[in-house]
Amino acid sequence: VSTQSTGKKHFDFLATLNSKTAEEGMDWSSPEDRILALQMCIKLADINAPCKEYELHSQWTERIVEEFYQQGDDELSVGMPVSAYMNRAKDPPKVPELQLNFIKHLVAPLYHAMASSCLVPGSWVPISEEEEEEYRQGSDLNCAQPTIMPHTHKFVSSLQRNLDSNYAVWKARNEVYQESLKAKQAEEEEASNGLLVEESVIVEEEKEE
Repeated sequence: VSTQSTGKKHFDFLATLNSKTAEEGMDWSSPEDRILALQMCIKLADINAPCKEYELHSQWTERIVEEFYQQGDDELSVGMPVSAYMNRAKDPPKVPELQLNFIKHLVAPLYHAMASSCLVPGSWVPISEEEEEEYRQGSDLNCAQPTIMPHTHKFVSSLQRNLDSNYAVWKARNEVYQESLKAKQAEEEEASNGLLVEESVIVEEEKEE
């Protein structure tokens, strides 16, 4: 199964669940809805590493990076083009950037949809109107906030806490990583400019001779 096909199915399932949640909700007497719920549970079980505590989440992240490189090694060994981010010799592991995108665009929307449909463990706790406004504003990971019961309750889950916490960790690390890339680029440009100046001086000296 191709990555493109798998991604399409993921978003198709997600769109179907969001549509049901926004309209009549899940009909547990319907075999189709029960199958959809099971499909979504399998999906979240497959990609839910960012919903775990950081120590465990980071271990899975390291394994995925190595799995990517192993796939690249296999592709290289049979003469195939190496997939993006999988070339061990050329692609540094852009882990913070990749994890941010993975969480924001895949894991968090899936968690949001399932939490809003009451398909993940957690509880609805009462909140005041002031707390509701703060909750609605959310954080950097707004798409992970489950739909709220108007003016009454919010959904609380350890999965949500871990997701928010891990996203914040990767965001901070990505900022450091991006700054290091800028510093490296500046060093390379400075070295390149210095080389050009040196070559220019040599040319001038040769002309004088």
